[in-house]
Amino acid sequence: MFQVIKGNLIKEIQLISHRKVSTLFTVLNSFLLFIALYTLFNNVIHVDDTSKAIFIVSYVLWYFSLSLITEPGWIIIGESSRGTIEQWYLSPYPLWYILFSKKFQQISLIH
Repeated sequence: MFQVIKGNLIKEIQLISHRKVSTLFTVLNSFLLFIALYTLFNNVIHVDDTSKAIFIVSYVLWYFSLSLITEPGWIIIGESSRGTIEQWYLSPYPLWYILFSKKFQQISLIH
């Protein structure tokens, strides 16, 4: 299991290093969306500090839950478009090990 995670982590680091601009814009987009929502919540809609704290926590939970739900589908689509999804079935590891390791390395690096 750890070998699968290590292999996918190395692969993701190489992809990030080759796609620096795309990675930068992904992180920047998430940050700007949060800042825009926070500014809207802070300046336009005047609420107390408890509501702001609830907003921040709920937004972060929503963002990560959305990522957890949609990312496995994007992983499968990306692997099938690269033509490497057939290697999943030839691997000695179960399919859910491979999918878990791919999701784990994406969460740990960017999302």
